[in-house]
Amino acid sequence: MNPHLVAAGFEPLENSHVEAVQTDYEWTRIIRAEDQDIGMIRLVKKNLPWHLRHLQILPEYQARGIGSAVLVDVLEQARNETAQIVLNVLKVNPARELYVRFGFDVVEDNDSAYKMVWCA
Repeated sequence: MNPHLVAAGFEPLENSHVEAVQTDYEWTRIIRAEDQDIGMIRLVKKNLPWHLRHLQILPEYQARGIGSAVLVDVLEQARNETAQIVLNVLKVNPARELYVRFGFDVVEDNDSAYKMVWCA
């Protein structure tokens, strides 16, 4: 995540980013592959719409379909509960293409990020 923050002009340890990482952990999962922790997903489900706060995969495990598989599982849960999912993704983050592929639409954008929504 830090390379994307730096590319977008943010300091990785700005207070707003530290605070965002330290809140809303009621639905956080560690992603494992090959007996190793290789990523994490954090989804805030306490209200509608759900907020996908983080979906991170270590670079050496990216482009293997792992993020897609995790996202498919989350979208199935949302579909079963008729929940929308909202996320923000930095414009410089190539994960935006993943979200578009899975049906997320850009509903807002600013200088550095897109707000995207997926509807069940």
